[in-house]
Amino acid sequence: MLKKLITVGVCCIVAAIVLRASFEIWTTELPDVLPIVPSVVPTDWSRIEKRALTVMRSDTIKFLVTDRIEAQVAVDIDDASLLLGRRRGWLLADVTLYYGMDLNEINERSMQRVGDTLVIVLPEPRELDFAVDLQSLRYMTSRSGTAVIADWLGGRDFHDELRGVFNEQARNYLQDRRLIPDRDAIVKRLQTAAAWASEQLGVDVEFR
Repeated sequence: MLKKLITVGVCCIVAAIVLRASFEIWTTELPDVLPIVPSVVPTDWSRIEKRALTVMRSDTIKFLVTDRIEAQVAVDIDDASLLLGRRRGWLLADVTLYYGMDLNEINERSMQRVGDTLVIVLPEPRELDFAVDLQSLRYMTSRSGTAVIADWLGGRDFHDELRGVFNEQARNYLQDRRLIPDRDAIVKRLQTAAAWASEQLGVDVEFR
């Protein structure tokens, strides 16, 4: 009986030693400090879109989407009549056309989220302002005597007629000579600022 008790006691001691050794090995394998798992903060798209409105109306963007076109334009009226003879006039003037995209038309509906990219749909380019330098106006007219009398009797002012057709013909002149950029050219130019806009907003930006 005593021998059996001694045997059980020895077994308990051996088991305790094994468990303690296993525990020490396990604890020595654990790092002193558990690694910190970074938390993923969701992107606040609502805040980004509101910030994008401010960025899109900055001078940096306006400069890229607005063209100032200056030119000297001549328009003419040429009437010929068997009864009154020829009646021809020219008006020469310096004009300035501002053409591009009105960035005030961009709103939250202009923005789309494609994955992690903010896509900004740009408005159609159009004429923003058109001005004629009045000091540069030069008139030249050539009329038969009969045409001069007919204008006087009819109360017609040939200079007024030339001014009346000037703006439309001046725009056609600039368009025909491809001085007015198309939409693709403006968008391509604006893509050079995509990296700057991305830095301001903290997400990738694409213009369309």
